[in-house]
Amino acid sequence: MMLVVFVWVILMLFRGEAQVIFPRTPAPSPDGQQIAFSFQGDIWLVPATGGEARRLTGNPAYDYLPHWSPDGKRLAFSSNRYGNFDVFVLDFEERRVRQLTYFTNSDYVSGWTPDGRSILFASRRNFYYHRLPVTYQVPIEGGTPVEFVPEYASQGRVSPDGRYFVFVRGLTTWWRKHYRGSSNTDIWLYDRKKKTYHRLTDFDGNDLFPMWGPDGQTIYFVSESDGTYNLWKMQRDGSGKTQLTFFKGDGVRFPGIAANGSLIAFEKDFDLWTLDPNSGAVQKLNIQLPIDFVTNPVAYRDYSGDATEFVLSPDGKQIAFTVRGEVLVMKENGHFLNALTETPWREGDLVWSPGGDSLVYISDEAGQRDVYLITSNDPQEPLLARATRFTRIRLTNTPDEEFMPQFSPDGKYLAFLRGKGDLILHDLKTGQERVLVRSWNELHYQWSPDGRWIAYSRFDREYNRDVYIINVQTGEQVNVSMHPDDDDHPRWSPDGTRLAFISRRTTDNNYDIWFVYLTRAGFEMSDEEWDDYFQARKEKKGKKAGKKPAVKVQIDMEDIHKRIRRVTRLPGVEGDFTWSPDGQYLVFRSNTAGKADLWKIKWNGKELKQLTRGGQSPSQIIWHAGRKQIYYLRKGGKISVIKPNGQDNKIRSFRARIRIDRPAEQRQKFLEAWMALNDYFYDPNFHGVDWAAMKEKYGPIAEQVYTTEDFNDVVRLMLGELNSSHLGISGPWATQQVQSGMLGLRFDPEYRGEGLKIAEVLPNGPCDRTGNRAQVGEILVAINGQKIEPTTNIHQLLWNRVNQFVELTLKQDRPGEEILRTIRVKPVPFNRFLDLEYDRWVNEKRKKVHQWSQGRLGYIHIRAMGASSLERFEAELYAEAHDKEALVIDVRNNGGGWTTDFLLAMLMVRNHAITIPRDGEKGYPQSRRPLYAWTKPIIVLCNEYSFSNAEIFSHAIKTLGRGKLVGKPTGGFVISTGGIRLIDGSTFRVPYRGWYVIGNRVNMENNGAVPDIIVEDLPGDVVAGVDRQLKRAVEELLKSLDAGK
Repeated sequence: MMLVVFVWVILMLFRGEAQVIFPRTPAPSPDGQQIAFSFQGDIWLVPATGGEARRLTGNPAYDYLPHWSPDGKRLAFSSNRYGNFDVFVLDFEERRVRQLTYFTNSDYVSGWTPDGRSILFASRRNFYYHRLPVTYQVPIEGGTPVEFVPEYASQGRVSPDGRYFVFVRGLTTWWRKHYRGSSNTDIWLYDRKKKTYHRLTDFDGNDLFPMWGPDGQTIYFVSESDGTYNLWKMQRDGSGKTQLTFFKGDGVRFPGIAANGSLIAFEKDFDLWTLDPNSGAVQKLNIQLPIDFVTNPVAYRDYSGDATEFVLSPDGKQIAFTVRGEVLVMKENGHFLNALTETPWREGDLVWSPGGDSLVYISDEAGQRDVYLITSNDPQEPLLARATRFTRIRLTNTPDEEFMPQFSPDGKYLAFLRGKGDLILHDLKTGQERVLVRSWNELHYQWSPDGRWIAYSRFDREYNRDVYIINVQTGEQVNVSMHPDDDDHPRWSPDGTRLAFISRRTTDNNYDIWFVYLTRAGFEMSDEEWDDYFQARKEKKGKKAGKKPAVKVQIDMEDIHKRIRRVTRLPGVEGDFTWSPDGQYLVFRSNTAGKADLWKIKWNGKELKQLTRGGQSPSQIIWHAGRKQIYYLRKGGKISVIKPNGQDNKIRSFRARIRIDRPAEQRQKFLEAWMALNDYFYDPNFHGVDWAAMKEKYGPIAEQVYTTEDFNDVVRLMLGELNSSHLGISGPWATQQVQSGMLGLRFDPEYRGEGLKIAEVLPNGPCDRTGNRAQVGEILVAINGQKIEPTTNIHQLLWNRVNQFVELTLKQDRPGEEILRTIRVKPVPFNRFLDLEYDRWVNEKRKKVHQWSQGRLGYIHIRAMGASSLERFEAELYAEAHDKEALVIDVRNNGGGWTTDFLLAMLMVRNHAITIPRDGEKGYPQSRRPLYAWTKPIIVLCNEYSFSNAEIFSHAIKTLGRGKLVGKPTGGFVISTGGIRLIDGSTFRVPYRGWYVIGNRVNMENNGAVPDIIVEDLPGDVVAGVDRQLKRAVEELLKSLDAGK
């Protein structure tokens, strides 16, 4: 009996079943007998009744969105095998997978044409300036994709007879719950024969994922109209809407339908479910898999970079640093690397004790960030870099977060921040603590050289940072910077006579280095007297055999903010910096030469010298006295060293092998994300969501999924519960994206002949250059001599050809003759293509305004609320509008930023005087104004794709009565947001500050700016050259001008 049991156990080990957690994007076969789905980043197949699944693709990349061909012989899907998502097709008969698209942006499969010859996908590669995708088609035998419908459309599917195309229009993410607003997704129908559009849904929430029934009359879709995403159906004309499922809470995602209409499969919770449309029966699909993990749950990865922080020991003999959340120590020369931690938690915020025998760090091992101290417990080796045994002590044990520790110079106290930013002093001998500074935001602080003072910076209620000094014993403090612009990152000079900080208090608004003289006597000294002072200290140090002179910081509090001196005056931004050990020089990061590098300057602003070149992006700069070298972290996480004269720039190499426990690390990533919002989300009530319950709901799933993409989607589902904008998670990206060069040519989708017929040439694009200009109507027949066949995808020919010359062969068909010619062009990257497309779009709008107003009105579009758009706005405010009677300002499709108040500073000026020079005209000297002023009438255009700061601008124009708003209500996506890096390098957004309309206190989040005149643009308008909103704005502004005459 024991032998039988033993054999049975062995069989179960080899024939066991893996747990199926979070299978994705199901697609029933045309006959409804099987379901293809994504799991572990591969495509699988399972009987429609459940049972054992088999893997169809096996690739380290992420494969998903399977869609069956009408005959069931092929599966199309999207995969990110080359960085972005491209279209692939699996041929069951040929037993091979082929790539069909090769574009820089991602392509998302949505279906097939009824004849099975082409695959439909959504992609943002279009010629129309917009953030929405367009649906394209690509032949299964290969070829250059062309637009299927010339309109913004995603999730598009063709009716069985090929006449109708149903699609989704809108921009709300699929994972967001309960959104109600203008950016919602609606379902539309396009009649390909009549070329007409018809809206099928008008619910102000989300309707999405439309699917055709086999009769070509019924459309199935998902709607949140009852408060949960459920399956519905309607007739092709939008009538007869009927609810099919009645889930509460978590609803339906990514449904797929069998071509014969017998089965609908979908995601719900973290499983796959099926619906029989005829009987209405709903059941969860039981999927069984053999034990077969694509990735091992535990892996080891070697690192020679990617350090996130480092600290040099006081004696300069050891370097402690972190890689992927682990603490490592090595000797200064890179030898004897020692891992002090090997955990799935994140350790960081390293600081050496003044004696160099201990290292303090922060770890969230206990569920929140606490302070730990580690020392060598090896009787043979006191150095942590060589010790084999360690003693670790937990110094704090509170439910609050602790971070940013610093030892006092004498080593008796440890300062750190707790909670949002309270500054705590911890007595290392007694363990007693006291709060030195209370703060609702993170302080940037540093002990004085003598340990009697701490300098720190913090935000006030206007989010302006100032620098303060506080006496550690008495609590007496003073604001030493006292300025309405940011002052930050205080650094004491080693001799204790000055306190430096960065400030953007000048009109160029760039950060420079400044310092304050701590005593009146120091302020009154000349530069020559300071030189004598430094020479005297040097001589005194020499007499004491290298010992540093004792430092006692003296501070004259009265009028200290008036003793400030500027050090740097470079164009650009100065950032991280530190003093030289003797206090005569500062070394700092600056991008003044176009790239961020290391610079050095004397304390009085003289002897400026660039130390590094090439854009090393230095940070965490340390100037070590004993070694007479400067250490810093350069881009790529490389620990670097350079001499103060700029010579011998080297990297302190290391090779660290890090153990990565995937489930444990994913638990850590999830907790970091959850805790960031728990601590900093702008609404303490989390929009009515039980945020603690969300951790319990999504945490276990996030821990167990197998791919980064699935992990991120689990986190997104949790974020969707908040019904909030400015949330998201992205990365890390394992595969480098392959870029395809852009020619700036749009091709005729109806053309059927040799090569590709040019329908449009982008102005100022690669093919619109003097001597190398393509013409509309010409046929592109070859690239670099390679003939363009019907199966040729030109984007594949342009892979990795960005900014490299290519030869285009063009053909002109004329009666009785055929002319061939060649041009040499440089394809541009996609972002540059978008810039050129944007310029074309703006010029077209401007021409319309000039035409409709007979030159009376100017037109300016604001692309984004950032520095470059602000500069362009001010320039165009003069170049385009100075001689106009009024101005149309357009913030449609503007994703936001921060410049509203700068724009208002130009638009809200009230004239208080005029000037008239002799023999001149009346006016006002522009040189007396910080920005160009526009005091004439305006009207502002906004739409459902005006987001964030563009919405704040729209609210402001209406609240202040500066002009009328025309268009559609904005999306209601308004929260100030920051971001953090998770332990593996993923980026995670953290909205921390709400915005409210003054007076009525309406929260701008989920409450868009409502125009005075609502005008909706419609599908088909772009192709027809129609802009209803712009036309109405021009009419309204002209009417206002004429009425005022």
